[in-house]
Order: sequence, then C-alpha cells, then structure tokens
Amino acid sequence: RALNECLHMMFRSVSHEFRTPINAMSNTLSLLELNVISLTKSVSEKPSMDKSLQSDMLSKLESCRKYLKIGDISSKTLLSLTEDI
Repeated sequence: RALNECLHMMFRSVSHEFRTPINAMSNTLSLLELNVISLTKSVSEKPSMDKSLQSDMLSKLESCRKYLKIGDISSKTLLSLTEDI
C-alpha cells in the first residue's frame, strides 16, 4: 500500500511538472494567434499596399495560423495525456 501511495504521489508531481509548461505553451500560442489575426486584419485593410505584396503577406499569415492551430491541438493533446497519468 505504501508503494502505491508513493507511486500515486510521484505521478501527480510528474503530471504537474508537465502541465505547467504545456499550459504556458498553449497560452503563448493563443497570444500569437491573436497577433496574427490582428496583423491579417491590418494587412487586409491597407488599400495603398501593393496587391502582390498584400496577397503574399496574407498567404504567409494564413500559413502561420495553420501552424499555430497544429501547435494548439498538440498542446491540448499533451495536456490531456498528462491528466490521464
């Protein structure tokens, strides 16, 4: 029984040690996504910007959003796995 209690405490500690940085990554990704959304809006609303440059920037920003979404899904999956420990 003592061994089971010790293992339980160890897994809770390890789980906490993983959750903290995963939550930090998830929150950072969310902030980055908000910045990309804001920048996308700004670029879209610039009538004086060269259309080719504007299109290129919007395409790159859309790629950034896709990468951020992958990171967000990955961090949520890791968080879910650590909560199962």
